[in-house]
Amino acid sequence: MKMGNRSIKSGKYHAALGYFREELRAHPQNVDAIYKMGWIKMQQHEYALAMNLFQEIIRSEPEHKKALEQIQKMHDIVTLDVPYIG
Repeated sequence: MKMGNRSIKSGKYHAALGYFREELRAHPQNVDAIYKMGWIKMQQHEYALAMNLFQEIIRSEPEHKKALEQIQKMHDIVTLDVPYIG
């Protein structure tokens, strides 16, 4: 997780995704890794993939505040045509 977080901070999203995928291979239910992958997909404007990841979190943790907030942001982007600013 540390390397993935460092990669995010330096803007290296592709590398960060790789680190989070490795984390999920070792710990498939790690919602922090899933959340970070969803966040990256939002930054890359890949909203469908981001939504799938956030919904995966909600299936296991229905009250996950950050995932619910990101789902709401995407809803606003799609329905209100609000530009996303990370």
